[in-house]
Amino acid sequence: MKKFPFILSIAIFLTYGCGSTPDAKHLAMVDSLVVDELYDSAYQEILGMETHFENGEDKAHYQLLLTQTSYLTDNTLSTDEAIDNAISYYEKGSDMCKLADAYYYKAACWHERGDLSKAIRYYKKAEEAAQKTQDLRLLYKISESIVRINHQSGNYTLQADYARKALGYALASGNKNWTAYAYFNLSKAFQNLHCYDSLAVYAKELVPRLNDIYPEDLPHFLSMIDRKS
Repeated sequence: MKKFPFILSIAIFLTYGCGSTPDAKHLAMVDSLVVDELYDSAYQEILGMETHFENGEDKAHYQLLLTQTSYLTDNTLSTDEAIDNAISYYEKGSDMCKLADAYYYKAACWHERGDLSKAIRYYKKAEEAAQKTQDLRLLYKISESIVRINHQSGNYTLQADYARKALGYALASGNKNWTAYAYFNLSKAFQNLHCYDSLAVYAKELVPRLNDIYPEDLPHFLSMIDRKS
């Protein structure tokens, strides 16, 4: 987990103070921490907020971020009340990005509990909403999660289909980390399908991308590279 830089922590404290009233600007700052993968810091910011809101939009955004940061830091919420309320709000509006994100984290909660049927239903809802946006981050993470759930379910053809989608979004974004994992997921899908020629093609793409992955995943990548031969 990435650590929160001390200087940035001080800057946020001076800007917002302790227990400050949440507003759109503060919530957007938490969003930016999540994008930068500073999940612990984002979670602490959410926990430190007052929860008296002047409008429904800020309340829904807070509830989405509470669910998101809790999930990303393995601090599971006891109920889905927050994300359900966020979904209800966004379903009545036009913010497809936040609606897709809300569906995504509802799906992630079901996925974590092992209810794959409910999880895939919400992942598909998330995908449908995200397709109305140009948000590559959303589209990539939804596709990657559908890759994973189809792998778990043994639906290897769909696993390969969504791995291709994820690769397309990764390449369009120029994000090297996403691209490395997309090639790995495609390799894994073709291994499951016993399509070893395709496995070799995509596993070969992993070799120059080993510096773009998280160090703890290196053994999995090396294992896939070994399987191509």
